[in-house]
Amino acid sequence: MKPVLVLLLALALLAVGYLALRGLEGDEEPLSVAGLPAGPGRTAPEDPPEEVPLVRPEGDRAGPGGAGEDQGGRIGSAVPVEEDPWLSPEEEAAAPPDPILRGSGILVLRLRNRASAMPVESTVHLWRIGAPANDAWSVGDQLLAEAFVGEQGHQFPGLPEGRYRAVILAQRYASPDPYEFQVRGTFMRVDLPVDLPQERPVHCRVYDAKGQPITGARSVRGRAAMGERDPTPAWLTPRRLLSSGKFRAPRGGVLPRPRIPEPRGGVPVSARPRSGFPLGAFREDSRCQANSEPVLLRIEGGCDVEVRVDGGLAGTSYAGVSVDPSPLEALVLLPDNRPARAEGAWVRVTSLARPLSQELGARPWERIPIQVRAACAGHRDLVFSFTLEEGPPEYVRMEAVP
Repeated sequence: MKPVLVLLLALALLAVGYLALRGLEGDEEPLSVAGLPAGPGRTAPEDPPEEVPLVRPEGDRAGPGGAGEDQGGRIGSAVPVEEDPWLSPEEEAAAPPDPILRGSGILVLRLRNRASAMPVESTVHLWRIGAPANDAWSVGDQLLAEAFVGEQGHQFPGLPEGRYRAVILAQRYASPDPYEFQVRGTFMRVDLPVDLPQERPVHCRVYDAKGQPITGARSVRGRAAMGERDPTPAWLTPRRLLSSGKFRAPRGGVLPRPRIPEPRGGVPVSARPRSGFPLGAFREDSRCQANSEPVLLRIEGGCDVEVRVDGGLAGTSYAGVSVDPSPLEALVLLPDNRPARAEGAWVRVTSLARPLSQELGARPWERIPIQVRAACAGHRDLVFSFTLEEGPPEYVRMEAVP
C-alpha cells in the first residue's frame, strides 16, 4: 500500500505545479491597482480628475441682496461682473426690452391708515417677486405697474400668478414696506396698512470740551429743504442683463442741502436734563420725499453747533460739542505765517452735530466733528475738521491765488 500512496502523492504535486505554471504564462494580465507603480510593459492609470465647483447659470444667479435660490431662471453662460455692477443710463437705454408677462389675475388694492384705519391715497409701485427670466434678462423682481390708488382703491388687471409686493410712496420712510402677498389667477382684494409720516420732536445734547453738559443757548431755525428719495426698495432682487452681467440700476434721488442760518438773534432755549435742547417738531420723510431742516445753537463763550435734522431720522436725538473758538481761529495762517484773523480774514468755527447712537460711544463729545472755515481776499477758501479724540492740527496755511 505504501508504494501506491507515494505514487498518488507524487501525481498530486505534479498537477498543482502544472496549474501554477499555466496561471503565470496565461494571456490575461492581472488587475492593476491605482496608486501602485506600473509593471514592465504597463501604463499607470490616469489620476482621477479634480472636483470642479459647479457654476450656477447666469439666469439663476440672484442679484445683490437676493436670496440666491433657483427660481426657474434661464440657463446661460456665466458672465463675470465688473467692478460697477449697475447699468449706466446709456447702457440701459440700449438694452433689449424686458417684456411683462400677462395673466388672468385681477387685483383690487386698497390702502388703510394703520393708526386710524381710514382710507389713504398714494402712488403705488407694484413689484412681482422672482419674475422668470427671458432671452435677455435674468430672474429677478420686476416692476409691473405704477398707479395712483385712491380712497376707493385701484384695480390691476391681467396679473400673472405669483408673489407680489407694493411700495407705497406716501408711506413713512423709516417704516418697512407692507408684507408680500400671493396673486392667483382669479379676482382678489388686498388691503395694505400704511404708516404715514408724522411730525416728531427732536433734541440735541451739547457738551463742552470736558464732557460737561451745556444748559443755555439761543436757537436759530433755518429754512427747510426738500429733495427726492430713491423709491427702489431695499429688499429688491434686481434683474441682470445676461449679455453684460450688469443689473438694472436704482432710480436714484437728490437729497436736500439746507442752508445754515446766519448766527444772528435766536430764541433762548434751556437744555432738559436727559434729552438736551428742544429743537422743535420736524416732518418725517416719505418713501419718495426727503426733508432736511437746519438749526443753529449759539453758545455763549463757545462755538456754534449746527444741527441738520434729517427727516429720515426725525425723532432722533443729536449730540454736539461747543469749544472755545479763539485757539482754533489762531491756527489759520497766511502763506507768510501771519495769523489770518489778524489780517482781516473771516474764520468761523462750528460743531457739526451727529445723531446720538452707539457709534459715538460713551464719550460722544470726543467724536463729534469740529469744522473750521476761513476766507480771505487773494486766497483760496479753507475748510478743515477734526475731533477732540484726534486733536487739532498744529497750524493750517491758506493758499494764495496766483
